[in-house]
Amino acid sequence: MNSPSLYQLISVPLAVSLSWTLLFHESGRADPFAEPETWARYDVGHDGDPSNDFVLQPGPPGSWDAWCYYPSVVNVAGVYRMWYTGWDGSQTRIGLATSVNGAVWTKYDVGSDGDHSNDYLIQGYGASVLHDGGLYRMWYGSPSTLDMKYAESPDGITWTEHGTVLERGGLGAWDSSDCSWGSVVKDGAAYRMWYGGRGPSTSYSIGYAVSVDGIHWEKYDVGSNTNPADDMVLGAGPAGAWDSQGVNDPTVVRLGNEWHMWYQGWQAPGQPIRIGHATSADGVSWVKYDRFADADSSNDFVLDVGVSGAWDHDYVWSPWVLAEGTTVRMWYTGWSDTNPGRQIGYAAIGVIPEPFSIAFIGSAFVGVVAYRFRRRRRHGGK
Repeated sequence: MNSPSLYQLISVPLAVSLSWTLLFHESGRADPFAEPETWARYDVGHDGDPSNDFVLQPGPPGSWDAWCYYPSVVNVAGVYRMWYTGWDGSQTRIGLATSVNGAVWTKYDVGSDGDHSNDYLIQGYGASVLHDGGLYRMWYGSPSTLDMKYAESPDGITWTEHGTVLERGGLGAWDSSDCSWGSVVKDGAAYRMWYGGRGPSTSYSIGYAVSVDGIHWEKYDVGSNTNPADDMVLGAGPAGAWDSQGVNDPTVVRLGNEWHMWYQGWQAPGQPIRIGHATSADGVSWVKYDRFADADSSNDFVLDVGVSGAWDHDYVWSPWVLAEGTTVRMWYTGWSDTNPGRQIGYAAIGVIPEPFSIAFIGSAFVGVVAYRFRRRRRHGGK
């Protein structure tokens, strides 16, 4: 039987887009996030025009993914698979795209019929997917209950749903109104989940849960007390901080003995959403990065909104990160008022001590931003 067909989303010269490479001076250090930290946005078309530098765009009118956002990416045998959320104005669903280089993506055509109005795989939002023991395992948000659900698939396409596995907290809990937006990591024989949540009158924070099988979860009790109101592990920053109004959408990877979390934050309603970075030795006590090692936390984000005229000029959020050798890749959602849909962009980072050089070959990156980060004394944003 022939495999289902795929349709091409964007036209980018293949020979160009497949050939980008980052070259580094080797440092001999195991930590790829030693200072400085250098992010680079992908330049679609290699034309220097940031207005169209997203790598996954919404579907045509009438499609299920009139918006596309909240990516989750795995690399299996050299093929990147992205499960992303689509919204048609009334419902959120999850679809699939594939890529051989992380930049040029092909959406999956359910039924191989060319009808893109129904090319989703499962109803939900904010997927976190692992390829684990020959299965694809997905944790995702339930639109009806705002809890976390779970599904399994042999191929990443046909999913069997297993219902809710992480519920909102009870009365008075910090996550009593929403408990979703997760990032799941398998750590040895255990599973760790970091997830976004909030209460009825509180801003979004990030919590933590553990599991032996990925299905039965135990939320972490900060302080080992009976007060669920403060059981988040990463909270909003202090007044004036870039993330003072909330943090959400974590993506977590382990590098050596340290956990790294990227997350979205915002300062006030209507203000730009940006992406920050925190580290932890145990996955519980987190240290946010301090860009200038000073008392000013208003600019301690690590990925800013795009330049004027860019497709992501107003908001960047919902990051998903993969670490592969000395290269770390990030896919994220972006938006601007001149391009009001939701698209997914791509950035990469290579980190080495000074001096260093980065060579761009083939399809280049633009908008390189270098920062120095030092750890704050303030943990968890509290």
